[in-house]
Amino acid sequence: MAKALTLVNEHLSFPEVTLISPSESRFIHIAADVDSGQPFLPNSKTKKRLLTDVKSACSKLSEIDGIIGAHVFSAILIPPVEAISSSKGKTKST
Repeated sequence: MAKALTLVNEHLSFPEVTLISPSESRFIHIAADVDSGQPFLPNSKTKKRLLTDVKSACSKLSEIDGIIGAHVFSAILIPPVEAISSSKGKTKST
C-alpha cells in the first residue's frame, strides 16, 4: 500500500491534473557545443558554417515521409551543467 505524501508548504501545492496518453511520435535531440564561453558575441565562422549545414540537413529531413518536424536552435546562454548536477542531492545544514 502506497504511503500518502505530506505537503510541507501547502501554499506551493498545485491542483490535481488529468493526464493524456503519450504521443506515438518519437524524438531525437542532437547537440553541439561550439564557441562555448562566449555569450552575446557574434557567431564564429565555424558556428555559422555548422548552423548552415544543420539547417540544410533539417530541411532534407522534413521532406521524408513520416517526419513531423526538424528544428534548429542556437542558444545564446546555457547554464553550466556541472553547477546544476552538483547542487542536486545537497542539503542545507543549519
